[in-house]
Amino acid sequence: MEKHESIQMIRSEQLLSKFRSKLDLYKYLTIQCKILISFKLYRIVGLYLPTYEATKLSFVRAILQNKKRALKSIEIKKINVPKYEEISVKNLYNDAMSDPDLAQYLPDPKMSSGKLPEREFFFGIMATIRADYLQKIIHDADQIRF
Repeated sequence: MEKHESIQMIRSEQLLSKFRSKLDLYKYLTIQCKILISFKLYRIVGLYLPTYEATKLSFVRAILQNKKRALKSIEIKKINVPKYEEISVKNLYNDAMSDPDLAQYLPDPKMSSGKLPEREFFFGIMATIRADYLQKIIHDADQIRF
């Protein structure tokens, strides 16, 4: 019978040192891998991150050090968020960061060079973690407009 290697915990510094570039690390973390072990299918990695250009190494490092968390891409709930001024990342980011459940999945301003998260990433996290809150915001904005 074939022997399989077990999954081992390694320090974030060790993992970071195994990649030649930020692009290699980003691809490793975002591409879903499937492993078949004893007739069970395990999904590893496949994390939901901002685009490569918007993902800073400080955010990835925080995830690897368990200071921040990341959801898997298959866990993300997609929702159509209207492009109203009151429903923008700029207007909702501070509220999201004051919510401990949301803040653990979003980069701090210092982790992203003072830039706000990308719209799709931000609302993907919000729709998954605080779906009711996001639906209420959209409903309230629609009521004002229509």
